[in-house]
Amino acid sequence: HAEMMIERKDGTLLVCTSGHGVLKLMEKDGKMKFQQVSILTMKPEVLREAYYFVSCMVEDSYGCLWACTEKGIIRVDKKGKSRKIDCCDESKNRHFSFISLSRDGNLWCGNNAGGAWRINQKTLVADPVQGLAGLGVTCIVANRTNEVLVGTNDSGLWNINSKTLAVSQVKVTVDNITDNRLNIHSLDDDMYGNLWVGCYQKGVLVLPRIEERFNYIGRHRQDALSIGNACVMALGADADGSVWLAGDGDGLYAIRGGATVHYAPSATMPRTVMTMYNDSNGRIWLGTWMQ
Repeated sequence: HAEMMIERKDGTLLVCTSGHGVLKLMEKDGKMKFQQVSILTMKPEVLREAYYFVSCMVEDSYGCLWACTEKGIIRVDKKGKSRKIDCCDESKNRHFSFISLSRDGNLWCGNNAGGAWRINQKTLVADPVQGLAGLGVTCIVANRTNEVLVGTNDSGLWNINSKTLAVSQVKVTVDNITDNRLNIHSLDDDMYGNLWVGCYQKGVLVLPRIEERFNYIGRHRQDALSIGNACVMALGADADGSVWLAGDGDGLYAIRGGATVHYAPSATMPRTVMTMYNDSNGRIWLGTWMQ
């Protein structure tokens, strides 16, 4: 299934998959087609060394691609030369779940089995975030104020000081929810600097840019702003300010001006969306589960 989609600076759309490596999305004869590319060279060729599971990719300011694979972190430069980045004892767990680029030029990666690392994109040195050792990291976002926020599996939301690597847990108290053990699947910040947190079996939380209580959208809310079964798999924001949410087996939701529009599963709308991407042309791409 599709894990993540990114758009390179040259407009190329890439899809990270669980089982089929990296796919390049191309338009040919008026139709959209996929082409499998090697993670080691980013060229159309047979996969080598079995890099079939790619959970996340990001392009840095030098045009290099960084990928989380089942064999660790891979960096591919503009000439197609690849290098493996040493982060941890990979004999225990080599599968990294997420990688993100912050404004100061550092990369931040997380491991499913526990831990996060800061990687200097010039020296390629990886520094462990000691305070997150043992916590399963699912997603990382470096927002517009250069805060590094980390979502975890059953351990809630954390903040990393980008200079000292000190960590602190972000306490969540929303309506009927007081829980520091949230299972966070997705993080994204919108054009206004608000942080949106997608939680499994809890719905969506909004952390406003201006300090105040979280806003909550989910099954515990009393008004109409609810998200079906409350299992949020992916979320994103478009240029118009709408926030898009994908439910587990429940299609897609759009929140516009305080109202929710539900796009139920149909012949043209997949049941479960695992990832979404809003490209430079304003199109929203959906990566699905088993479709």
